[in-house]
Amino acid sequence: MLAAYPASESARPVRRWGFFALVPVGRAGPVAREIRGPAGRIGSVMFALFFIFVIGPLLELYVLVSVAGWIGWFPALALLAAMSLFGAWLVKREGLGVMRRMQESAGRGEVPANQVVDGGLLLLAGCLCIVPGFVTGIVGLLLLVPPVRIFVRNRLVPRWTGALRVPGFSRFTRASVVDVEYIGDVTPKRTETSAPIELGPAHD
Repeated sequence: MLAAYPASESARPVRRWGFFALVPVGRAGPVAREIRGPAGRIGSVMFALFFIFVIGPLLELYVLVSVAGWIGWFPALALLAAMSLFGAWLVKREGLGVMRRMQESAGRGEVPANQVVDGGLLLLAGCLCIVPGFVTGIVGLLLLVPPVRIFVRNRLVPRWTGALRVPGFSRFTRASVVDVEYIGDVTPKRTETSAPIELGPAHD
């Protein structure tokens, strides 16, 4: 059964979201999204594109030149190739399983379970390792560390849960289920009566 939110829910203070609106630093709801508005979302997208296509490559080039100056160009390129091969192996290992588990969870209308989120993060780690670059490779390797992966998972699951919640209604939980036992139809049945007797005119 869907229960309506109490009136005090809409009166709660609105908090902000973190970098790229992926890591929440507080509670956010429909009011926060309305206040942020289209301009805020467009600004976040533009900053993300600027970071990916401008700042990211420059940072990767700077780190590559620094590492090559420290250990030499051939060892640096060999290390990048090894990270890419490792990422390809990890993507091949986790990709099909993650997609299957996500499709099963979506078919049941459930929020992805922890193991599905962990598999998705492992898949992301493999993709980051495939991309040639030390910065993306280090981020991918960090996602392989269980404490880091649990930290990221605990930030992503509430974000997905809030996105799947319908405004004005609370999410149906397992605790709301009540066990009942069917004992049959107890509605009293209408008894059949004889046809009504028509009374004719009285005779003296």
